[in-house]
Amino acid sequence: YDVLNKVPKETYFESSTIINLVKNHHERPDGNGYPSRISYARFDIFLCSYYIAEQIVLKLIEKDLKLNEIASVYEEVYKENKKYSTPNFNRAFDNFEKLIKRMYKWKSSF
Repeated sequence: YDVLNKVPKETYFESSTIINLVKNHHERPDGNGYPSRISYARFDIFLCSYYIAEQIVLKLIEKDLKLNEIASVYEEVYKENKKYSTPNFNRAFDNFEKLIKRMYKWKSSF
């Protein structure tokens, strides 16, 4: 994050969204992340999407699954995190579900 602040603005893609995502990518919805310990209610749509994607990828790696098994992993991540029900989290989950349906012709079981 500090490095991004040192890049001259005229050569940098001036985007507070990207800067916020880089700054907050270690935050966790339960408030136990860092550097700011923000809770899920303050996650914007981009941070929600990043968090969900990260959880999916970590589970795919942990279980040594293939990408075509993403639907079952998505369902697991959704069930573990549906308690974080905010408009931003709900939109992010909806967007992932639409993407997976489009890619794998998957029908949600919930």
